[in-house]
Amino acid sequence: HPLTTRPITRDLGVAGRDKYFGHGLIDAEAAVMAAGSLASGAPQPGSILAISSTELDFTSYITSHSMLVSNTGTGTLNITGVSEEASWLSVSPVAGAAPFQMEVRVDRSSLAPGTYNTTFEIQSDADLGEPTASVQVTMIVPVSQAQGDVGPVFVAAVDEAGFKIPASIEALDAVKTDSSSNYVYAMSSLSPGTYYIVAGTDRDGDGSICDIEDACGFNPDPVSVLAGQDSPEVDFMVTNGFTDP
Repeated sequence: HPLTTRPITRDLGVAGRDKYFGHGLIDAEAAVMAAGSLASGAPQPGSILAISSTELDFTSYITSHSMLVSNTGTGTLNITGVSEEASWLSVSPVAGAAPFQMEVRVDRSSLAPGTYNTTFEIQSDADLGEPTASVQVTMIVPVSQAQGDVGPVFVAAVDEAGFKIPASIEALDAVKTDSSSNYVYAMSSLSPGTYYIVAGTDRDGDGSICDIEDACGFNPDPVSVLAGQDSPEVDFMVTNGFTDP
């Protein structure tokens, strides 16, 4: 739509869209010019910066989130840098041609229990709209970190239709990991698309994960798999007493 390729607002507050001011204050002159473009059927071409998340919440034991950085306009959009304001936060990659997955990780190892907040900014050479986007981050350091051995865990990627439990290990094409490998896992045969990452044990050996007796867990953020690109690491908790999302 032509109106979506031409900015009609003036930014307020922190750079980019934020939860207090949204996209900013509508500029009357810019709105009139955009309406003229719509009436003439001549949209303004150019790259537009878009991100899949403007707020990331690292509650409990979540250590990473992934977000999609994309170009919703035309031409080429290059991410030129990322500003980070907290020593416990890391972002990778910090530059490249959109679209790509950006991984955001936190390190709680040297922090006291409590709630921590910061903001980082993604910078680009976008032709239209705001060339920067801000992401607000909240992280909780719990009083104690849970560790343990829950036994072999099967990890799988499921589509956006959702994950119902229990689930067949064979149908999910799940990969197996355990404490001897620090529960590291890798999936090398995923087709491009959007997935949720889930994991669970099969303690009764019936070929299904996340039965009532099993430990189970899932990552709350969808992960976009892009052709020719490695997807970021996805860490999350697997616990007993899991409830189907």
